[in-house]
Amino acid sequence: MTIPAFDVHGNLPPGIHEATREEIAARFGHTLARRRLVAGLLAGLALLAAAGCRCAWLDGSFITDVEASEGRPPRDFDLCWDIAGVDLAALGRIEPALDPIHPDRAAQRRRFGGDFFFVAPPAGDGLVEFFQVDRQGRRKGLILIRFGNGEGGAV
Repeated sequence: MTIPAFDVHGNLPPGIHEATREEIAARFGHTLARRRLVAGLLAGLALLAAAGCRCAWLDGSFITDVEASEGRPPRDFDLCWDIAGVDLAALGRIEPALDPIHPDRAAQRRRFGGDFFFVAPPAGDGLVEFFQVDRQGRRKGLILIRFGNGEGGAV
């Protein structure tokens, strides 16, 4: 799997682009600010995987060329995660900030550097669709992260 090049607007091309955590780190972790976000993202993904999460969609300025378009590093990432099959009680014990009923967005940003939004497909597909449009109304891409084949892990 290869994460495609940015379009002329600094976004990934429209669509869902599947990538591993390693590919995401290699592609988007090229500055100190980005490496900090990668570390937080990977920590959050590990917790979700340990609780049984099967997939997540990555978005936000983190997966754009914000340095070229706005002259600044990305400030955060946005992650939608599929709630199906997740042991919510275990997730709440391991990381209360990720509790989908009472998420603590400020704690998420402090600990991980981004926001975690649960989705419950098919009804939750609207949020994934919402994240595929930039602030100017243009279609853009997301990154799909699947868990399995040893990618999860106990916390």
